[in-house]
Amino acid sequence: MAISKRTTKRVRICPPPEGISFAGFPWDSENWSCAYDSLLTVLLSVYKEHRLQWNTTLPNQSASLTQLGQIFDNTMQPHRSMTELEARDHIRDMTGADDQELQAKGKQGTDVYHLARAILKVDNHVLAKSHKCRACNHEVDDSKDSRVHWTCDAGLWKNNPARLGTHKGKSVTQWINAMSLQKSNVPCPLCQTPMILGMKYDVAPHFVAIINHEIKIIVDNEITLPGIDNKYRLCGIIYYENYHFVCRTVDKSGGICHCDGQHNRNQVLYYENIVTFKK
Repeated sequence: MAISKRTTKRVRICPPPEGISFAGFPWDSENWSCAYDSLLTVLLSVYKEHRLQWNTTLPNQSASLTQLGQIFDNTMQPHRSMTELEARDHIRDMTGADDQELQAKGKQGTDVYHLARAILKVDNHVLAKSHKCRACNHEVDDSKDSRVHWTCDAGLWKNNPARLGTHKGKSVTQWINAMSLQKSNVPCPLCQTPMILGMKYDVAPHFVAIINHEIKIIVDNEITLPGIDNKYRLCGIIYYENYHFVCRTVDKSGGICHCDGQHNRNQVLYYENIVTFKK
């Protein structure tokens, strides 16, 4: 994903606000680390802005993110026990020990999709699924799910009963609405009419990852999830180009840091209040 041409013309690189000095993790050229660098840079940026909330609310939902917060905390103590780089390598070794695909050893690296699934996972269900008949309104509760990451799939648009058409020109919010209500082949047990599969969140997850897989959708600054009243703000975008991941972190004011550990090592590139995002 990239910033739209119209927006790019109106923004300038400017000095970062006081206290913003972290330029992201430097790329490991021996064991390609760019997937870890990008995702962890976004999460560390969130941790620094919401340290208290992270440490008090996440233990009830995610053991992996709780452990991540403890490691991040070690880098922020007055007499810190590890640097950001040591924290990155520790998290990579810890995550890769449970899954070979996430080891990122040598020049194979790993991908952000699988990494986000491992790091952002929640321990209990947050999502509820049910089938509802549009003819007689009979509803069947199906299952619970713990997904907090979603892969944009062009088929969702065609399967939505509202007939949204293609994804062209649609936003993340519109895509989520399409995801939450889908046609199905499950017959109603009372009238045999094909039922609609509905999905909504019972519990608000702390993070949600949207994977667009080159589908051109507009990136919203804020989104809401089906069943949840709270708004989610955009805290980062990860890009993939030329076999390399880079990221942009988005702070509470809307300012953006561009982080590329391969080409902009130790350099903070800060853009002030970019509002419109597009593919």
